[in-house]
Amino acid sequence: METFAIWLLMVGLYRVFMSFLILIQTDVLKKVIYPLKPIEVSPLFCRMAFMWVISNAILTITTSLNMDNKPLYFITWLTFVIGLSHFMLEQFYFKTNTLKSNLSQLFFATPCLVIMGIKLLNW
Repeated sequence: METFAIWLLMVGLYRVFMSFLILIQTDVLKKVIYPLKPIEVSPLFCRMAFMWVISNAILTITTSLNMDNKPLYFITWLTFVIGLSHFMLEQFYFKTNTLKSNLSQLFFATPCLVIMGIKLLNW
């Protein structure tokens, strides 16, 4: 298994962990991810966030095991684009989170976006 496939597998497993943390401890979203406007984070939003993150985890893990599947690879790349865009909008437009709360997104999404984007361009 190549290095980037292992990285994607680790990102996918981290997403599984975070999805269940969001589901079980809703304060994680309120205090850590959206600290500037925690009142806007409802239990319904937490359940929806769980579904989004677990879906992304499944895609990421599946992609790490099938690195030659171009459509799957592209869809997984799009999840990183959508996720990072969401958090940047929340920080700069809606002002619900901070740079500190976006660090994990930046740490995981940025290398994936760049590496996967380069591979997609050269496919």
